[in-house]
Amino acid sequence: AISGNSVHVAWIKETSPQEIHYKKSADGGDTFGSTVVVGSSTAAHGPKIAVSGNNVHIVWESGQTGLKYARSTDGGSTFTTVDLFLGTNSDIRWPDISVSGNTVHVVGVAAYYPSYPNWSIVYQKSTNGGQTFSSLQTLYTGDCCPVLSISHSGNNVYIEIGRASCRDSV
Repeated sequence: AISGNSVHVAWIKETSPQEIHYKKSADGGDTFGSTVVVGSSTAAHGPKIAVSGNNVHIVWESGQTGLKYARSTDGGSTFTTVDLFLGTNSDIRWPDISVSGNTVHVVGVAAYYPSYPNWSIVYQKSTNGGQTFSSLQTLYTGDCCPVLSISHSGNNVYIEIGRASCRDSV
């Protein structure tokens, strides 16, 4: 993610336990600071990052119920981690995040939610910079695995859905 002259990157350290790592460049990517360990889980996957001003937001698959979400309010020096989408009791896949100012949108795909063989697009929103999130919303339920991305402009939220067979994606 790029914000002004700052470049922010997040990736997975694959050894057990898997960790989400983060680095920041304040000079347009010429040099990067120290690696920060954002969080860990037994099966971390697919970190997505969004930045607004000095606030850095990262979401990733944890391999457990729900998603992991972390936010930094000090430009990426430290992170606070919380769990999202806990009401699904489901593994959430393919997360994405969009942020502008204090508004944070997070979307993912819940495997077999609300019941087998369904897959559901689930969504949560924060209006206070990621301190708290709204209740879980189910936006779509069907028999396929959507691959998605999220963005927003003003009050409009855009979610792109691509359809693929679950048998091919799992």
